[in-house]
Amino acid sequence: MWFFKNLFKKEFNPPQYGVREREDYLPDKRNLLDEEVEPIPFAEEIIWQEKKPEEFRHFYNGEYSQNGSGSCFPAGTLVLTEDLTYKPISEIQVGERVFTHTGKIGIVTKTYKRRWQGRMVKITPRGFGEGILSTLEHPYLIAKQNENGRIEYKWKKAQDITKQDYLVVPIINTVKDKTLHWYEKDENFLYLLGVYLAEGSIDNTRVKFTINADEYKFREKIIKSLHSIGIENISLRFRKNSKALDLSFCNKLWSKVFLEMGGKLADKKRINPRLMWVEPKLQMKIFEGWADGDGHKDEKERELTIVTVSPYLAFQFRDILIRNGLIPYLTIRSERIDKKGVHHKKVYVIDLYQSNRKGLVIKTKNVLLYRVLRKEYPSRPRNDRKGVTLFGGGHVYNLEVEGDHSYLVYGFAVHNCLGFQLALMLEQEEYLENKVRRKLSARSIYGLGYAPGGGMYVESALKIVRDKGATLEYLLPSNNKNEREMRDLSDYKLDAKEIAKIYKPSAYVYLADKSFDRIARVIERTGKVLGCCIAGDSNFGFNKNNGFVKPPGNDRNKWWYHAITLTDYGLINGKKYISFEHCWGKTGYKGLGYGFLGEEWLPYIYVKPYYFRELPDDYHKGKIDFHYQWTRDLALRSRGIDVAMLQEALKILGFYAWSNPTSGYYGYLTYKAVKKFQEAYKDEILKPLGLNEPTGYFGRKSRSVLNKIFK
Repeated sequence: MWFFKNLFKKEFNPPQYGVREREDYLPDKRNLLDEEVEPIPFAEEIIWQEKKPEEFRHFYNGEYSQNGSGSCFPAGTLVLTEDLTYKPISEIQVGERVFTHTGKIGIVTKTYKRRWQGRMVKITPRGFGEGILSTLEHPYLIAKQNENGRIEYKWKKAQDITKQDYLVVPIINTVKDKTLHWYEKDENFLYLLGVYLAEGSIDNTRVKFTINADEYKFREKIIKSLHSIGIENISLRFRKNSKALDLSFCNKLWSKVFLEMGGKLADKKRINPRLMWVEPKLQMKIFEGWADGDGHKDEKERELTIVTVSPYLAFQFRDILIRNGLIPYLTIRSERIDKKGVHHKKVYVIDLYQSNRKGLVIKTKNVLLYRVLRKEYPSRPRNDRKGVTLFGGGHVYNLEVEGDHSYLVYGFAVHNCLGFQLALMLEQEEYLENKVRRKLSARSIYGLGYAPGGGMYVESALKIVRDKGATLEYLLPSNNKNEREMRDLSDYKLDAKEIAKIYKPSAYVYLADKSFDRIARVIERTGKVLGCCIAGDSNFGFNKNNGFVKPPGNDRNKWWYHAITLTDYGLINGKKYISFEHCWGKTGYKGLGYGFLGEEWLPYIYVKPYYFRELPDDYHKGKIDFHYQWTRDLALRSRGIDVAMLQEALKILGFYAWSNPTSGYYGYLTYKAVKKFQEAYKDEILKPLGLNEPTGYFGRKSRSVLNKIFK
């Protein structure tokens, strides 16, 4: 599992692009910068010598193959964010807040994006007609009734879900007053907002509702509501040769209000997030206006049907109905052209029944349970009935969320991607030290590093290798295993674990930077190999370019991430290259499992390169030569060189992870690091101010202490 996520690309973006910091583990005495352990003089010049490609050092011939599985969703999958609106998973960034399966809010600490070619599974619960597409291993929170009729909850992988299972939708009925203006709690305005979402449009300062001319009661209700909020000059225009009536008014202020509260364009309209927190009964006034405009009542079936082209509105109103104790059924009709040649857009349909239809949904105090209708995962590429590709290539995404380690996809609860590369690094270290080739098990690393949703995190994987090591491959086979098989350590016996203790480093070290000269200097001085992560896309061409890979294009949505080992350096036809090995089997240069990176790859190396080494006994006595004086207060969202220097200082003091970016942006991670710094120096910072708890605000006292340390 070596495809990594969007957060790595944030590390090297310039601050003016709104860089968000990424979460990682704090360093300890066995996780530090290369310069702390063994300073490597920058003045020392590296001699780059001309080599033939086959003369570059490499260690294996493509024996490692990670043809496993993963746990992710396609790009368009909608995730419920803290403002009770939905956002595509591909657009979620580190630091954003999302709802979890318990109805609480958690911070996204990791995001994943990777290229995927393999089987997908589509779970379709009743009441959600289009279904949810994910990789086979992704865990869902499911419920099932036992023999006594009691409901039991557990996490279950997508491929193991059956028609007897129910998917879980938490009922989020929290009420918060986030309103800013009187009209946001006014029932008449909220009703008009619902009508606007169904039938409204804005042209400069004119707000217009287009309704059926025969709907007299509906018309009068709109006019009465407009009068109640102070709008008197209302224009009515009956369209010729049509049953449509335009009811409009001109008002610059109110046009801005409707635009802010409901958006513009039919397929992009959505309820302002502030209104998603008001009392459920007030939200029903919005629904009432929307249903009057776009709804259809079937008295015989005792059913109300509302249709919209906006996916955001569909899920917002579904959640509003759930908050009000109702059971909505959401279905999707695909885009199509009918027999008469008429083009029909993709639409979202909400059905409400006066009674629980056929018991397909179970309502409890805190959740709704939607029974699984069908599961599809074909053995070969094809489109399903809706035209969605179920098996093939593309990009998939995943999130890690603090606390509950879960998030809500389309409202349903799901759980939140290094073992092969580290096993390869350990094998190379063994060969360099003892000149013996021993193939090591990636599963003995990967199986211990479970990350919710699949894969591993770089820092935790390195710690596993440092603390646990890796056993021999023949004792715990890992080649060509899928995700579930890689997680299964039932055959990891005690004697194999004891052998793993032989093959472990006592430390891992990050390079201070990722320049080619520094990488070459470490290889030359230590003889070691280094690990790192790179970005790629369809230009990568590992086979077609005979291992001379091309950097990705500008479209980051098409990027994927892969971990590799850097093995040697040299010139090929006068150009600098770093050679690397990977875990994709017999591909690359002459099918030998290695390739070459040119200096144009530097912007696409994510996570500073790292290597394994022993630490000197007195490593902690070493100091980095760093001096800076801060002159202004800093807080969340501050930017500038002084923020970057603060981050560097906190790294040196051990409060901010070395692997975190020095971005110059005061984000959540810097805030947490400042709080730890203030707690450590509370006698000098907090007590003089009469404070018992750290604030995360870098003010006068904090500046004074840090300025003394780094003067």
